[in-house]
Amino acid sequence: MTYDPTSPQPPPEWQPPGSPPPEPPRRPWPRRHPWWMSALSAVAVIIVIGVVAAITVKPKSSTPTAAASSPPATTAPATPNTPALTAAEQGS
Repeated sequence: MTYDPTSPQPPPEWQPPGSPPPEPPRRPWPRRHPWWMSALSAVAVIIVIGVVAAITVKPKSSTPTAAASSPPATTAPATPNTPALTAAEQGS
């Protein structure tokens, strides 16, 4: 497109005298902050690994263990209606 001097509008690329040149477009945020992106990527990978591990881990089986299968150790059987013997009664 050629510029028409009789047009009331200046061409789009025209700049008034003394103005600074236009700034180039900004780079995307990840390109401007590579260290932050590296740290955030590492955290994201750890979270993904944790989620995958939590989903794929097999639940513990419900079979009893060796400690649970043995009867519990008990002391002398308690009989609630029998009074305790005194030392004199035990020796007689």
